[in-house]
Amino acid sequence: MREAIEKQFTHCRQKGCLNVYPEPISYYSDPPGEAWVVRVPDEQYDPERHFKVRNPDGRPVHLAAIDKCLIGRRQPAPKRCDCVFFEGRDVCFVEFKIRAEGKAEEDDRNQETRLLEAGDQLLASIQQFEQDGLLNAQHRVRAYAFVGYGPLFPAPTTTLLNIAELIDSEVRSSVDFDARDSVMF
Repeated sequence: MREAIEKQFTHCRQKGCLNVYPEPISYYSDPPGEAWVVRVPDEQYDPERHFKVRNPDGRPVHLAAIDKCLIGRRQPAPKRCDCVFFEGRDVCFVEFKIRAEGKAEEDDRNQETRLLEAGDQLLASIQQFEQDGLLNAQHRVRAYAFVGYGPLFPAPTTTLLNIAELIDSEVRSSVDFDARDSVMF
């Protein structure tokens, strides 16, 4: 998949949109502003703000920053998810929709709204990757909305199921959708 991404998005090497991380555990953040998804030093890990990649076998897990890197520095940019992690046949799209830093829970948009927005962006990204020939039937595709970890009470089960059904009905790939704070390779 790396070669196909580099061929499709010729600017990704110069911009640093594509990186490899073989660590057993690594953490990622989507900083506000013009920056794209980056690896966070272990000592700065915050479970409320950082997505975790578990990689117990030390596989070469790739991170492709989609939003503001592969796609969309121009305005208005098409809405796409923040990044995709991949290694071999395993592919995981992630959209960060966490509470704005410094905002109290009660002052923030609810998690259900953020889930719906994340679902739309994940769907658009998967569709584009399929359209560009970057995904095929051999890939095991996951799509995770990271809404800031903490149990969702009450859990928006209906919303999660509706988003999963929408994604499944609109793409060729079989996709496992969920609200998660981590992925395992």
